[in-house]
Amino acid sequence: MTRSDSLTMRQRRLVELLLAGTTLTEAAQRLGVGRKTVYRWLQRPAVQQALRELEQERWSELSRKLQHCASEAIDTLVDLMRHAVTPSTRLRAATTLLELSIKVEQLVDLEQRIEALEQKLGR
Repeated sequence: MTRSDSLTMRQRRLVELLLAGTTLTEAAQRLGVGRKTVYRWLQRPAVQQALRELEQERWSELSRKLQHCASEAIDTLVDLMRHAVTPSTRLRAATTLLELSIKVEQLVDLEQRIEALEQKLGR
């Protein structure tokens, strides 16, 4: 049982509305409660946990979608770099590929460092 299981229906709806980009004022109006009530709910650990959980779920879903189309996007950039008519388009594609490869290398390095630190800490 997660902390978010203890939320009321309106509190669960608040979490969904906020993650959909709704303002606090608009969320309060849609839920039929005052802004002070919304602020009070946001102070509850269970509501905060539910926000974190749903946010993490949404980021994971987005990550899966990005991974799914990443290969095609890279292929498109390579094709533009090699075959685009204008030099500026070829240069931009090449620059983007280089920037992405550097970022990936940095992320892999960072992940390896974190794993090494976790092993030293016994996790």
